[in-house]
Amino acid sequence: MEEIMKLTTNQTAMFILFLVFFSASGAQGQGFSLFFPASELQPQTDDYGNIYQTGPAAAVAALPSQEPPVGIGISPGALYEETTDAQGNVYTTAAVDSTLAAAQVFNEVDGFDDGMWRRRALGPYGAVLESRGPRGTEDCQALRTTVRMITGGAYEIFLLLGDVAQVATDDETVPTPIQAAIEGQAMKTYVQGDGTYIGTYGFNIIEVSLGAVNVIDNGTISVLVDDVSPFEGFEGVDSRSVYAGLRIAEAGTGGGQTSVDIDADNKWTIVPTSVGRTLLMSHGPGAGEDAPELKTEITVAYAGTYEVVFMYMDSNSWPGEGAIFAALGNEPFGIEYSQWNGISAAGGAGVSIPQAGGGTVSGDSLWYYSAVLGVVTVAAGETITVRVDDYPFASNRPYMVSTYEGIKLNVIDGGPVPKEITVSPWFLYEEGEDSLGNTYTTVAIDSSLSADQVFHDAASGGAVLSGDNLWSRRPLGPYGGVLESRAPRGTEDCPTLQTTVNIKVGGTYDVFLLFGDVAQVGTDDAQVPTPIQAAIEGNELKTYVQLDGVYIGSFAFHIIEVPIGSVTIPDNGSVVVLIDDVFNYEGFTGVDSRSVYAGLRIVRSVTEIRAWEIH
Repeated sequence: MEEIMKLTTNQTAMFILFLVFFSASGAQGQGFSLFFPASELQPQTDDYGNIYQTGPAAAVAALPSQEPPVGIGISPGALYEETTDAQGNVYTTAAVDSTLAAAQVFNEVDGFDDGMWRRRALGPYGAVLESRGPRGTEDCQALRTTVRMITGGAYEIFLLLGDVAQVATDDETVPTPIQAAIEGQAMKTYVQGDGTYIGTYGFNIIEVSLGAVNVIDNGTISVLVDDVSPFEGFEGVDSRSVYAGLRIAEAGTGGGQTSVDIDADNKWTIVPTSVGRTLLMSHGPGAGEDAPELKTEITVAYAGTYEVVFMYMDSNSWPGEGAIFAALGNEPFGIEYSQWNGISAAGGAGVSIPQAGGGTVSGDSLWYYSAVLGVVTVAAGETITVRVDDYPFASNRPYMVSTYEGIKLNVIDGGPVPKEITVSPWFLYEEGEDSLGNTYTTVAIDSSLSADQVFHDAASGGAVLSGDNLWSRRPLGPYGGVLESRAPRGTEDCPTLQTTVNIKVGGTYDVFLLFGDVAQVGTDDAQVPTPIQAAIEGNELKTYVQLDGVYIGSFAFHIIEVPIGSVTIPDNGSVVVLIDDVFNYEGFTGVDSRSVYAGLRIVRSVTEIRAWEIH
């Protein structure tokens, strides 16, 4: 029995479940939806009791385990502080010179030739350290990463380094050498061609083995890392060293990772992305690959009528080059899905395109699309089946892949009772309504102001005015819209807003604010701060910054979510949330600052759901 998929990452596949999406018709703020990722290869159960999985359409092939290769991921972002992983292993990174303080070793800004490592929110483990010097003059401190292993044994140590240009070559234009060694061994310089490409997370990530060690229970593994300055033969060009972390695997299991090399092996490849989505890819159009037909089966827990939406990707630059087939149930494949007949997702970041032989396609990327396959009415316990197949070999399509993201079910009638309400700030001076009759709108607190005195519409990627004291409404973010106040020199002061949400079913709800960040995730970025003020009505406004919340994904802006309080309301009651930009953010009056309101998430306690509400 041959495999039909191959794994490309050592991290557990993760996805973000948003319960309200765009409907496939493109209207914003419509009904309750459920998302089922294609990458789940074993039966999974969601929060509502729906059971789903993806497998071969014909009983001809065995699936691999959905579990990733054994390994412990060590983020270099834990600088001068200890981090404990889920298994109890503790790790940190600091300068080898113990007399140096953190402020003498790294910063969060892009400083050329300042002798400081730059910590950036990129890479497979959430952070990288970058040394960058034009003319090869930067020389940062040598680092030591220590890992206290809860369980002893024989382990192989893998270094992850970042590449910025051609993958799998020692690129002479932008070399990215780095030095590393298990402590006690001689330092060695590694370049792109020494390792295996494992994916793109801001940088192209290369993995190389440093060797094996034996440790006792609660023993320590130490790895030394240093930049290369100047790299021999490249003194006159821009050079950088990018430390993206370590992976520690049980000795004998090997790297466990397969390069994202979309070759003609007739298998779907499981490809993670830097924003938490996981995709299935086949290089059928270009490399002669013919991966098996797939089927995604969703056994619904609640009777209802559902719109079935197919989620896929296509080329940004060449529409139709990422063609893929899909059909509902036993219907024949008759439609080639691509950019031409899909609805484009708003916001987010494209995905690099792996190409046959290694590396990625230059100058192009994949984008997220969706299309309605049909509407079905099912009883509780019945199964919705979607079949998917890659596009057959086409010599005139040399680069593209067929890419399957998952299935979305839009609830038209019946279905489960949602445990949360999502509120889009798009609805300014007009009312939005979800499928259960909850309504919401945002207006200025000052009722004397008209809409054109509060905001203006701005197209995605442009026409964002600064210093006009108006919110810019942009079609970005997880809920289809954001409101942005932006002011170089801290001169913008937009009207205070109130979002009113009328809720059909009373109960106790936790309220979460979503706001946008534009630079390093997980830091209070001093270069482009994005503070925002918010409060449930009746409470004092509070200023929130990046570090106050949790990063939940990138939708053009990095989206941060933070709890702002709880409310208890009766049936048909309402909650009002106040929002304001931050004028002259303390300490940052001379830099570009902005406040980005990306919506609300209102989550109901499960214990509050009453029996008569279950369909």
